[in-house]
Amino acid sequence: INMELRGKRIVIRKVFLDLLNDETHAKVMFDGIINAVPELTEKSVKIECKSKIKPLNVETGRMQQLFCGWIYGDSFCSSVPATDSATVDAGSTTTAIVDTARSEADDFWKDGVITFTSGNNNGQVRKVVSFENATNTMTLDFAIPYTPQAGDTY
Repeated sequence: INMELRGKRIVIRKVFLDLLNDETHAKVMFDGIINAVPELTEKSVKIECKSKIKPLNVETGRMQQLFCGWIYGDSFCSSVPATDSATVDAGSTTTAIVDTARSEADDFWKDGVITFTSGNNNGQVRKVVSFENATNTMTLDFAIPYTPQAGDTY
C-alpha cells in the first residue's frame, strides 16, 4: 500500500461541531503530499508527509497564514463582502457555474462564497476557487449535490 499512496495529496481539515451545516467553515490545517506509509495495522496508520509549503523556502518555525483566521464574509468576520444575485446559465456542472451576465475580471470572485437560493441546490454554500471572465465560469471548491439548471438563482 505504501507505493499506492506515495505522491498522493493529503488534506487535513478542522471542522467545528456547531458549524457543520456549511462546508465553508472547515479550515485547512495541513495540505501536503504523502511520502511513505511505514506502519499500517487494523487499528492505526502512520503516514509520513511533506508539506506543500516547502517550495516557498521559508525558515522552519515561521507561521504562514492569512492575517485573519475567519472565513471572509462569514458571521465571525468583521468585513462585509460585496454581494450580488444572479442566475445560472446552461452548461453549468456540479463544480463549475456558468453565468454569461458576469463581466468581472478574472478571479474577481475568488475566495468568495456562493449560496444557491433556488432549485435542487437551494441552501447549498460553496467557496469559489476561481473565476474566468472568458468563459463566465466560477469554479467551486467541491461539488454541489445536483447539477444546477438554467434559471436557478444564487
